[in-house]
Amino acid sequence: MDPDKKDPYAFFRQVRQYFGEDDIERFWNRVLFFNFLPNCVGSDDERYAFGTAEQRRRGKQRVLDIFGTHRPHKALVFTRKGWEQFPPTREEAEGSECKKLGASFGDFTWGTYPVRGFTVTAFGLRHPQYAPFEHMHDAVQHILSL
Repeated sequence: MDPDKKDPYAFFRQVRQYFGEDDIERFWNRVLFFNFLPNCVGSDDERYAFGTAEQRRRGKQRVLDIFGTHRPHKALVFTRKGWEQFPPTREEAEGSECKKLGASFGDFTWGTYPVRGFTVTAFGLRHPQYAPFEHMHDAVQHILSL
């Protein structure tokens, strides 16, 4: 069967392909995917909104809860807007900025989250919509190699 028939949503197929994974089930059984905001921001014309202050507060807590429960080694945040709303990284809490991923990756940054005795390294990327595939693929492959 054509893998794309089982994976018909372009957005999710594109994300999977950034990781270089062809096996749909294997991929989705190895990653955790969640939306930062805990619920819908509104109607279609509001879909690019930042959410309410309460939604953002709950989103920040969700991030820390998910990190503490699932203990991922790496977290890739596929939205600049969402990354800006994440809880402060350890580096930011200590008065520094997040680190740049590398010169060839523009403004992609990363930082760490010590949560319940475990450290998660999180990477702020851009949203896949309208993103050049090769750039995103190369950034994800670089992150995976770290």
